[in-house]
Amino acid sequence: MKRIKVNGYVILLLLLAVAYGLVEWYRPEPVKWTRTYINTDKIPYGTYALFHLLDEVYPDMPLEVIRVPPYNLLEDSTVSGNYLFIGPDFKADKFDQESLLNFVEEGNTAFIAAETFPPAFLDALRVRTHTSLIGSDSLIHFVNPELGSRKYVLPLRSLSTWFSAIDSSSEDSPEKMTNALATADSSATFGSPSIFSITESLSGKSNFIRVPYGNGNFYLHSQPIMFSNYHLLRNQGHEYAFRALSYLPAHHTWWDEYYKQGRVGSRSLFGIIAKYPTIRWAWYLLLFGLLLYVIFRGKRRQRVIPLIEPPKNTSLEFAGVVSSLYYNQRDFKDIGMKKAWYFEEFLRNRYQEASESPHQDPEFIARLAAKSGIDKQNLEELFHSIVYTRAADFISEEELHSLNQQIEDFYRLRT
Repeated sequence: MKRIKVNGYVILLLLLAVAYGLVEWYRPEPVKWTRTYINTDKIPYGTYALFHLLDEVYPDMPLEVIRVPPYNLLEDSTVSGNYLFIGPDFKADKFDQESLLNFVEEGNTAFIAAETFPPAFLDALRVRTHTSLIGSDSLIHFVNPELGSRKYVLPLRSLSTWFSAIDSSSEDSPEKMTNALATADSSATFGSPSIFSITESLSGKSNFIRVPYGNGNFYLHSQPIMFSNYHLLRNQGHEYAFRALSYLPAHHTWWDEYYKQGRVGSRSLFGIIAKYPTIRWAWYLLLFGLLLYVIFRGKRRQRVIPLIEPPKNTSLEFAGVVSSLYYNQRDFKDIGMKKAWYFEEFLRNRYQEASESPHQDPEFIARLAAKSGIDKQNLEELFHSIVYTRAADFISEEELHSLNQQIEDFYRLRT
């Protein structure tokens, strides 16, 4: 029975893996403050709460998630309703922008909450943005009196995006003018007096606007954090979010997840490994263990290869066995016939000479003597012995030896 050797490195690696697994299992998961705005994330800056409450708050507004580029969805002219995007950055390319503009121009609605927008997209809507610092006492309120006069606390962040230089030309009708829907309170300030010597009022600055486009409307919001789980569940944040979304008509709504989690790369194997800390560290541990194995156990280990002798040429032994078999049977005529037959076959192959009656064919004897260098008399005696062997009923052992000696002399003396 083969004895199994215990490898100390393998045992150590297994113990480390078990210890790490136990530590990770009982360790409380840290709060993840990444601003994903993904509808399945329950972290502070996900949108799980908003997504699952929309059906209850607006039952007449069916909600459907899309994970393809807007161009793929909106190229179908029969698609209508509301397009809703909440994310850190709106990174639509020119094809998606063109499809979205055509979608709204036909009388549909797009609600986009993001901190940054493509410049070409803002130029098409004749809207500009700028970034400002805000203080800890900044408040925001809706312009529409029907939404109440409550003031909502802005998220305490170092930088915030605002809409400015809103184009509302007098030549346009009021229905076609860009409107501010939520603005900063008059007490809101830019900067902190303890750090900056100059402060700027945010009064009149808008973070939520309506931009008419064709027969539809764009609703742009520059602070998507107001729709996150964290702000939806504190300081009446849910009231602000649902009042802002109340501008959407009661139609089918497409919730866009493509620019946040719908890309192929985020669903790949390495994307999943990078997303979850426990899987990521398990992957690192596996790679480290493989590295240790390559360093300490990567050398070739096997039994000594035995020395194998090359096969021997046993043709001579075989010939000896066969000849002994014939010799022991004492059939000297049969052995002599075979010797004669092999000799004549040699003459045909070596000298291209053959004759049915070589002892009666002087020309054959002469040609063979010239080609082989053997004396004619010796050749005549050799062929005479061959004829005698074939004609006799049996031959003696001495006669077989004589025939064999004559043939061997021919092989030895030929040229």
